[in-house]
Amino acid sequence: MKKTYDETTFPSHLIDPKRKDKEWILQYCKAVWTTFNKYSFGSFYDKRRKYAEIMDYAQGKQSINGYKPLMGIDEKDDTSWLNINWDVLPIFPKFRRLAMSRLKKMDFNVNATPIDPLAQSEIEEVFQDKKARLKVRQEIEKVAPGLSEMTPVAKREDDPADYEELELQRMYTYKHQMAVEMEQWINLVLEQNNYKNIRKNVKQTLFDYGIGGYKEYVDSNGAIKVRQVDPTNIVISRCNRDDFTDLQYIGEVLELSISDLKQWAGDQFSEKQYEDIANNVAGRHGKNSIRPFHSNFSRGYDDVKVRIIDLEFFSVNEMVHQTGYDKRGNKRVSRTKYGKANMTNSKYEYNRTAYKVLYKACWIEGTDYLFNYGLCTDMKRAKSKLMDTTSSYHIGAIDFYDMRVVGITEQCIPVIDELQIAWYKLQQTIAEARPKGIAIEIGALEDVALGKGGTTLSPASILDLYYQKGTLVYRKMDPAGNMTNYKPIEELTGGVGDEVIRWSQTIEFLINKLRDITGLNEFTDGSTPDSRTLTTVANMANEGTNNSLYAVVDMERNIFERLCDSLAQRIQLISKKGSAPGYRQALGKASVDFMKMNPNISIHEFGIKIEDKPTDQERERLRQQAEAMAGQDLLDFEDLMIIQSMESFKVAQLLLAYKIKRRKKEKQEESMMLQQANAQAQQQSAMVAEEEKRKTLQLEYDLKLRNLQAEIEGRLQEAGIDAESRIQVADISAEARVSEKVISAESKEYIEERKGD
Repeated sequence: MKKTYDETTFPSHLIDPKRKDKEWILQYCKAVWTTFNKYSFGSFYDKRRKYAEIMDYAQGKQSINGYKPLMGIDEKDDTSWLNINWDVLPIFPKFRRLAMSRLKKMDFNVNATPIDPLAQSEIEEVFQDKKARLKVRQEIEKVAPGLSEMTPVAKREDDPADYEELELQRMYTYKHQMAVEMEQWINLVLEQNNYKNIRKNVKQTLFDYGIGGYKEYVDSNGAIKVRQVDPTNIVISRCNRDDFTDLQYIGEVLELSISDLKQWAGDQFSEKQYEDIANNVAGRHGKNSIRPFHSNFSRGYDDVKVRIIDLEFFSVNEMVHQTGYDKRGNKRVSRTKYGKANMTNSKYEYNRTAYKVLYKACWIEGTDYLFNYGLCTDMKRAKSKLMDTTSSYHIGAIDFYDMRVVGITEQCIPVIDELQIAWYKLQQTIAEARPKGIAIEIGALEDVALGKGGTTLSPASILDLYYQKGTLVYRKMDPAGNMTNYKPIEELTGGVGDEVIRWSQTIEFLINKLRDITGLNEFTDGSTPDSRTLTTVANMANEGTNNSLYAVVDMERNIFERLCDSLAQRIQLISKKGSAPGYRQALGKASVDFMKMNPNISIHEFGIKIEDKPTDQERERLRQQAEAMAGQDLLDFEDLMIIQSMESFKVAQLLLAYKIKRRKKEKQEESMMLQQANAQAQQQSAMVAEEEKRKTLQLEYDLKLRNLQAEIEGRLQEAGIDAESRIQVADISAEARVSEKVISAESKEYIEERKGD
């Protein structure tokens, strides 16, 4: 007989963990469902019909039945005269597509950093080694430039060129080997779970409903799985935080057929129990009765729908340790049974240590059947918080108060309704518009005579004459002979008139209201851009859209960061157990050495941060800056490629600034060395020129001496050789020697003067 549990309360957590059995878990499940039925707070499952309506508006498929009474239409009446197209005007779906396209372009990088003392010690050791090598290398270069490359401290590929680059590596570019592996593993897990499509769906639910999230778990094959959480299925405890990290329990309400239940629960139920489940729930969630047909391959109840509450909840368990002394007086601490902590008059001291745990259960609502229940395995515990654990659900809301959330699409619904009514009114006004016509005063056209003895024209004849010839014949005097001021025929303008203009302006006003709510404008949606618009104005409009969508981006970043942090802990667990051979195959043979399952990864604690990937505009701006610097010979081609391929825009800018600064310094050093070389070359050139001048003077002296000697010899031959001639020769020789000394002295003096110049 079905049990009633309307008055069921939550069971106590402060009991022996061994007593938290099936009955205890079943009582908790019933208390959750009772809370939902009585108070309906904390359950987005209760708003599933509202969410279905929101999605209809998001797709432009909302019901038009609510609009017809506002137009004064009764379905029973003949409304063919209205001539209105009742299809929904799909203005908002366009804005939604544009907003989603913009959200999809905003992507993140996963950044893992080891934060445990062991990793920090290893990082410090690496940089101490780099610093020592750099210092020794610089000292060697001072003594003998180039000699350091022939020593054990020769510059390696990852060695910094100076202390500034060393600090840049420490702060931004250096990655611990375990951090590199963890980032690669997280990206691999996300890729295998088609995370791009999952994130797209989460962003949509955040935009439409105001809430979205993920769930991660380890399947029976040891693989880490990630899926989207459908807000329409969530049952959750009351929370005060918009990221729901203060939840006590959370679950999903699923409606499954018995066939699906069999696939999920397997042999945890017998065939008779499956039939009993179907009989207890038949007619409540789907099929009304069981078919009598049975065979080896089909059961009559296979299509019966059952409601499953897939629940997980936190509890607190306690470890009890007893402290005593052995025969030698040595202190001994050991774990003991839970009940012994209540003993009195014992020789032991007892201490309780509370730690947080996570329980799970799949409960078939309306029955006492449970499956997949008990203490969760592979609970995630950070190295610094071993007594704490976290849920496998990661959800958040963008506009949260008192367990109420609202999305951007829901906020747009009133404007969408007004826009649709205005559209119908515009159609109705156009449909009711009349063509141009004439107003006839029939009395003025009756029996108009054409002179004495003439014929009398009937009104019909007068109108024919008016239409054919444009001539209007009428009587300006009434039967009493009085003059009248009225015209027999007046033209009616007809047409759509001012009312159409007013409704068109109303539609334009409401479209602008949608832009205000979604944050889109003429610049960001590309509808009516003005080529004369200044860049500053366009950037401000673009920033306005980013600000409007920031709530969605920020919350999705928050839940995605929590997801990646949990994935890191999951990876450490399966790495320690070595239970994921499929990942080894996915890495590929070439990457096994780098991405292999490293047991050391489980001993580290990682801080996971999400960094914005550079946008297309930021990448283009960085590319232009880098190419401009390369054009000025301030960047090498290798540096240009490295900077353009970096995922972090901030680090890329810092690296670009450092490379430019370093290149400028190198160019300055090259310029100084060139100036020194030029000075030395000029000095050597001057010395060579002076030497050439000295040689020229010496040559001139030699030529003068030879000419003098030849002249003397010629004189002697002419005068004859006698005693007097010999005396003259001696005098001339003495004079020649004196002249030689004078010329030599003058030559040396000239050379010294030139050296002084």
